[in-house]
Amino acid sequence: MSTARYLVSIAAAASTLAVFASIVSLVYLVNDVNNYYDDVTRNIENFKDDANTVWHQMMAVAPQGDKQRQVYESLFGPARRSKARRVVAAKHRAVAKRHRAVQKA
Repeated sequence: MSTARYLVSIAAAASTLAVFASIVSLVYLVNDVNNYYDDVTRNIENFKDDANTVWHQMMAVAPQGDKQRQVYESLFGPARRSKARRVVAAKHRAVAKRHRAVQKA
């Protein structure tokens, strides 16, 4: 066997080993990715269960129905704005009344 043929045989064997090593590494990588995916899915399901439990507990404590609307409207709704207008109008009437009383005197 000549030296060239000997070197080609060694190169072919090394290439074959490298291909098999790559395939084995690929199998391990796919397995690791699948395990990671399963862990993430499990953690997301646990988080979802915890979030739903906390949500139901908050809803059990929170007032229901119109009470929620009343609280919201008392803070942000038109009733709050109209109350502010009534207060300003009442102050304006009081000032005008005092002004008229001063003018009469």
